Amino acid sequence: MSSKRFENLHSRYVDNLKQTLDVEREMIHATPRGADASTDEQLVNEFRDYMKQTENHLARLEQLLRRVPNKARA
Repeated sequence: MSSKRFENLHSRYVDNLKQTLDVEREMIHATPRGADASTDEQLVNEFRDYMKQTENHLARLEQLLRRVPNKARA
């Protein structure tokens, strides 16, 4: 694989990670509103569980992106 092609694939990979990070952040912002709007205790608990999972996903994505070479972050 040529260096230029690798850089292009790497750049796409990083872009996808960043987009996923943005979506996870949006979900963290929106999920509490869903829990607050719910009157069903089981559903509220599901929202809370989902929030914990999403926070874990966000932390893992942030950790992964910190490991990406600086050149790809621009």
